[in-house]
Amino acid sequence: ITERCIEAGLVWGEELYIDATKVEANAARASLVPRFAVDSHLRDLFKKEDTEGNESRTADQADGQDQKVEPDTAPTLLSTGAPETVYEELATANSTRHDWIEEAGKQERVQKHHVYKRHADYLVSTTDPDATFMHRPGGSTRLGYQTHYVVDGGKARIVLQALVAPAEVTEGQPMRDLVWRAKFRWKLQPKQVTADTAYSALDNIIAIEDAGMHAYVPLPSPDSRRIGFSQQDFSYDPDSDTYTCPQGTVLARRHKDTHSQTVHYQAPGDICNACPCKARCTPSDAGRSVQRSVDEQYLDRVRGYHDTEGYKKAMRKRGVWVEPLFA
Repeated sequence: ITERCIEAGLVWGEELYIDATKVEANAARASLVPRFAVDSHLRDLFKKEDTEGNESRTADQADGQDQKVEPDTAPTLLSTGAPETVYEELATANSTRHDWIEEAGKQERVQKHHVYKRHADYLVSTTDPDATFMHRPGGSTRLGYQTHYVVDGGKARIVLQALVAPAEVTEGQPMRDLVWRAKFRWKLQPKQVTADTAYSALDNIIAIEDAGMHAYVPLPSPDSRRIGFSQQDFSYDPDSDTYTCPQGTVLARRHKDTHSQTVHYQAPGDICNACPCKARCTPSDAGRSVQRSVDEQYLDRVRGYHDTEGYKKAMRKRGVWVEPLFA
């Protein structure tokens, strides 16, 4: 259908809009049971079916009914002039990543002690095993899904890519796979990707910007629970690699945290303790500190878009381009 729309000239291809909406499943919370019991039952069931299938194929071969199947041949790599190690690194990276499109939206359930565990990692519905917990604002927790859409910015609003995933798969998780599939499957050269704050993860922004597209996404606002100065009130000087607080105190670079990939900056404690704004800034006697991501320049670039007319137009357009399709 999408291919026919492209042939008819209905797809513009210069703007992509992405969003997701919740869909309630036909399954009740009373159907939830421990996942290990269901997984064990399914493994036994598949093992039995596989054994029966092997016996059937053996019988067919004995009757001479088995047909010879030609093995699949590996695709021929296009010559790009890149060294062989590049292909090997790409192949290794692709074999270890979770491809949301190829997995049909299913969640990656990695059983490791340091991985965050979700309720759905322990519980599964016997009525609808793919549905997971779905939280609605002001409502009770149900079981459901999220449908993810990539919509063309042309007047026809053609849906270029869609994915149904369990409700626990947040909007931003499959964003890159959806955008890449829409871009390469239909040979498009979009100039911008527009989405809401749920898609503002740094990994998404970096990937989109590095691909030569503008990431038109709102960034999370400062924590409203914090009383006083937020990090946005501090100005950063890239030449000296320092921050300056609203009172003019310089926060020098202290150290880099390789685990969180952030750089820490801190003001002198004696200056902060004598500052009249200390109560509004920090309770620490060691001085106010701020953290900056090593890739903060991407966020600075996106913040720079927010005052442009192109960004404002894309945000206005998003509200009437995608959500009516959900309705």
